[in-house]
Amino acid sequence: DADMGIIAAGSVQERPIDWLWEYRLAAGEMALVAGDGGLGKSSLLLAFTSLVTIGGRWPDGSGLAPVGDVIIISAEDSRETTLKPRLMALGANLDRVKFVTAKMVIPGKPGKPMTVNPMTLQDCSYWRDVLRRVPGCKLLIVDPIPSYLGRGVNDSKNGELRAVIEPFIETVIRPDGACFVGITHL
Repeated sequence: DADMGIIAAGSVQERPIDWLWEYRLAAGEMALVAGDGGLGKSSLLLAFTSLVTIGGRWPDGSGLAPVGDVIIISAEDSRETTLKPRLMALGANLDRVKFVTAKMVIPGKPGKPMTVNPMTLQDCSYWRDVLRRVPGCKLLIVDPIPSYLGRGVNDSKNGELRAVIEPFIETVIRPDGACFVGITHL
């Protein structure tokens, strides 16, 4: 049974959900923000970033956000002209925000140039290392998620998407307990 992934319900150890934002964003799980371009998806998540970095009050009045670090991976917005200025305007604690370029620099051998290897959500060991270097991470934002799926992955095909996302959640997000929020367009 174990080889085939069959698990008896009685053997499962239940546990309560650890909420980043009660009933909305669960720690160690994934949430998806989807919508047409220009609706403010990125701005909304930057507001959440600010709340987490300062322990601000959630907009529904349900309490304070737990204070922690936030990792932002963004393929569309500039750190210098968009992300940092917006975070400053929102009052975020910038020392708690980490931008990750999702690129690994591989030094070249003597006489050979270095190479830059783009990292995708398929590179789970890379992301485990990133989270180890940011141990207080409460929120990991990927904007937009299709940019980090990897070559040959069609984000409109559920099977291909799940083949990337499920191992990422299982081996990177759940063990660390960060809330993973991906942005996607409809």
